[in-house]
Amino acid sequence: MRYIATKLILLVALENSSAIAQGLEKRDSGFMIGPVRASSQRIQSSNLMVQKADGIVLQISYSQRVRSFAPGVLYLDCPLTFSFPAHSVVNESASPINSRSYFVTPGLRFKHVIRSRVLLYGVLGGGFGSFRYFELASFVDNLVVCRSTIHGVVDFGGGIEFHFNKRFSFRGEVRDFVTGMGLSGIQGRHHLTSLGGIALHY
Repeated sequence: MRYIATKLILLVALENSSAIAQGLEKRDSGFMIGPVRASSQRIQSSNLMVQKADGIVLQISYSQRVRSFAPGVLYLDCPLTFSFPAHSVVNESASPINSRSYFVTPGLRFKHVIRSRVLLYGVLGGGFGSFRYFELASFVDNLVVCRSTIHGVVDFGGGIEFHFNKRFSFRGEVRDFVTGMGLSGIQGRHHLTSLGGIALHY
């Protein structure tokens, strides 16, 4: 009897989640912002340090629903993410270096309804990004130069969405962009971002 009751409860929950998922809009646009944390990077084969100041990350995204399931909804997700750290400096010198970057990482977003107005979601994607990296100039001793490069990017993460009404919701997410080593003042491969903002559903 307990087994049958548990199965019925799960079935009703899945059907309710599916009904809510079917009611989700076909498209949405997100606008989010978050902080860029300060970090430092040692230039290879030198004692010079590049120090990056705090800044902001902006993300604009567009999602198109592609399929609904009992547990949730699958979207094609197209985010554009821009990182604007404050100017970096070398050994606290007065000469600033610009280390901004951007990511273009289309992929998938899967939303799961946990309450009538609350959803959890996961994201997975890949693409490319534009980055700055630092190295010693070959023509002047202890002169650090900043160069640009395009590099492949894989991103993944997750978040939560609170719906105010049918058209607007609040989103908060954590996303990690995995790149090559030492790009845009990051020592390793991980560019971790925390973002919050709104989404428009239509």
